[in-house]
Amino acid sequence: MTSDETTRYLIAAAAAVEIDIKPEWMPNVARFFEIAQGMAAEVIASGALTDAESAAVFTPWEKE
Repeated sequence: MTSDETTRYLIAAAAAVEIDIKPEWMPNVARFFEIAQGMAAEVIASGALTDAESAAVFTPWEKE
């Protein structure tokens, strides 16, 4: 994603969930998004997600 594409995506996503990103914050928000996107790509490429097992879910007993 280019910086312009990232900015357009963030503007649209923020509007969809009604979050206000101030114009002066946008360069830092966009840069963080691009860094996080790169980290996610590394995790996906490692295959770690296909090897992971879900943790058990705690369900408390119902009182009678």
